[in-house]
Amino acid sequence: MKEAKGGTMEELLRRIWSKLDNMEKGFLAFQEETRQRFAQIDERFARIDERFAQIDEQFARIDECFAQMNERFVQIDGRLAEMSGQMGSLTARVEALEGRVDEMNGRISRLEQD
Repeated sequence: MKEAKGGTMEELLRRIWSKLDNMEKGFLAFQEETRQRFAQIDERFARIDERFAQIDEQFARIDECFAQMNERFVQIDGRLAEMSGQMGSLTARVEALEGRVDEMNGRISRLEQD
């Protein structure tokens, strides 16, 4: 009977060993799958980081364009102020000419009356 029990005990140990072996294989497979998943996640984060770097470059170019536009607006404001000054000067000259024309018309009218 001891052999039967020994055989049974041996069989029980084999089954336990087989289950432990299967558990180890399952754990190793799970570990490998987890590593692969983390590698995929790392790749995705690397692509996201790359995309953010591209977006940052685009924003830098946009900021540069806005800076150039602001410079141009400052130049345009300067030119408009200059033109406004010139228009004021021209208006004063035209008013002076109108005054002289009015004066000449007055003289011509007096000459015609004389």
